[in-house]
Amino acid sequence: MILMDYFKLAKVFSCCNSFDSRKKVQKIIYILKEMGYPFNEKFDFHFYGPYSQELALEIETLSYMGILKETKEENQGWNQYSYQITDNGKKWAEKCQDNELNGIEDIVRTLNNKTARELELIATILYFKNLSKEEIIHKIYELKSDKNYSENEIKNAFNFIKEKLFINSWGRQS
Repeated sequence: MILMDYFKLAKVFSCCNSFDSRKKVQKIIYILKEMGYPFNEKFDFHFYGPYSQELALEIETLSYMGILKETKEENQGWNQYSYQITDNGKKWAEKCQDNELNGIEDIVRTLNNKTARELELIATILYFKNLSKEEIIHKIYELKSDKNYSENEIKNAFNFIKEKLFINSWGRQS
């Protein structure tokens, strides 16, 4: 990982006061990458949708460096992690001179206002974007059966992707 990649992550974290879960951060960076923002992390499909081990390690490194403040709370038997950018982190974010991140603030705030559940669905749809819409919906019901996504939630996710992220082409037209 090059130093500029850390600056880019600091820039994302500087857009909001806090991010309330690791899962949300993973999905937000994945969605930004799918929108064409220059993030280099490799993502694979895991239990909660697209996930990057590289990103997890980068966030851990930023926490150790004092760029991010990680807070751990026990929540019904499992740990919930949240993140806030530190004053030092804000200085790092200012060093991100990547013009390709101009205007990223609004979309990061919009995504961070979504629930982890909504972001997981949106990221899953984008992960399978080379399939037809019907095939994507089938994948959601197959791979995310434990989530019990409703038809309305899926419809809203597709609409959000089209109207807010400006991604509206699926691999094979439905």
